[in-house]
Amino acid sequence: MAARLIDTGTPIAQWNGLAPTGASVKFAETAFYEVQDGRFKNMWYLMDADTVRRQLAG
Repeated sequence: MAARLIDTGTPIAQWNGLAPTGASVKFAETAFYEVQDGRFKNMWYLMDADTVRRQLAG
């Protein structure tokens, strides 16, 4: 299963190696899920970390 997501928020703690700056972020994410017996078994995601870095830098 796969999904395309638009994530928004304001980080309040270090996230993916990026320090919080008080700035809000908005970015696209593509997620892939392996489901077994109706439950998530594995999850992978792709996101544009450079876009998030630029937004946090203000």
